[in-house]
Amino acid sequence: MAKESVFGNCAICGKHKQLAFGHVPPQSAFNECPAVGIAMWELINRDPDHYFEERRRISQRGVGDYTLCKQCDNDTGSWYGEAFAKWAHQGMEILDRVQGEATFFYPFRIYPLRVIKQIVVMFFSIRDWRFAYSHPDVVQFVLNRNERYLNPDIHIYAFLNISGCSRYIEGASRMVMNPAEINRDSIMEMNRTASAAIAKGRALSEIACRPLGYVMSFDPTPPDDRLSDISHFAEYSYSDWIPLYVKLSSLPLGTYLPLDYRDHDQVERDAEKNRRDEGDNDAADEDKYTPISEHELPPSPYVMWRDK
Repeated sequence: MAKESVFGNCAICGKHKQLAFGHVPPQSAFNECPAVGIAMWELINRDPDHYFEERRRISQRGVGDYTLCKQCDNDTGSWYGEAFAKWAHQGMEILDRVQGEATFFYPFRIYPLRVIKQIVVMFFSIRDWRFAYSHPDVVQFVLNRNERYLNPDIHIYAFLNISGCSRYIEGASRMVMNPAEINRDSIMEMNRTASAAIAKGRALSEIACRPLGYVMSFDPTPPDDRLSDISHFAEYSYSDWIPLYVKLSSLPLGTYLPLDYRDHDQVERDAEKNRRDEGDNDAADEDKYTPISEHELPPSPYVMWRDK
C-alpha cells in the first residue's frame, strides 16, 4: 500500500506544503541502509551497552524524516548533495585508517561552500520551524546557492565519529553538567534549558553521523576544544573546488547526551566513581534511578541511530 502524503510546514521555507522524506545525511553519504532509532526518554538510566537491545523504530529508508517540502529538498539536494557525499566518502577513507582517538590535519579535495550548505540544510531538517523563522538570513544562505558568508553568530564544528552509531540532537543547552552525575533533576533541568534555547532559535544542535559528526553552536567558544570550526567553508564561492587540509579529531559517542565524547572505558570509570561517591545510600540510589517517563519530557526525536 502506498504511503499517504505528508503535509506540514517546511523546515526551511516555512510554507505549508507536501513534505518529502529527506535523508540526514544524504542517502549517498552512507545513509542507504535500514536504521534503528531510539528516543531520549528510552535511554535515560540505560547502560550504553544495551541501548539497542529493544528495537523501537525501524526506518527502512535510512535515517531521515518528512521535514522539507519537495522543492527545498530537491533544490538543495541537487545543488549540494553530490559535493557533500564526496566529502563524506573522503572522510570515510580517513576514518578507516584512524587508530583510536587522535587529532590531525587531513587532506580533502572538495567544494567547501556546497559542503557547509548541505550541513546547514541537515540542521534545518532536524529542527522545527522556529529556527527558520528566527534566522531568515540562514534560509537565504541555503536557498541561494551562490550566497556566501554564513551568519557570524553561527559556528559549524566537525569531528570524525569513530563509534558504530549516530546521535541526533535537535536542541541542547550548554549547561555545565558532569555526565557521570546524571539524575532526574539534572535531566529535567537540561530539557528546560534546552527548550528555552530552542524557542529562541539559538539552541546548540548536533548531528553525529558517520563518518563525520557536526555541531552547530551560537557561542564563539567551541563547546569542546577537540571540535574543529569549519565555518570558514562559507567564504568560498559555489564553483571553488580546492585542496584543503582540515583539522579533525576522532571522537567516540559515549552516551545519548549531547557533546559527550567519552569512550566506553571512561563511561564505565565515571559510573563506578559515581557509585562509590554515593556509597550504599539507598535513598540516593532511589532518587537517581527513578525512571523518567516519556510524559515528563517534551516531545523528543529519535536521538540514537545505528544500522539495522
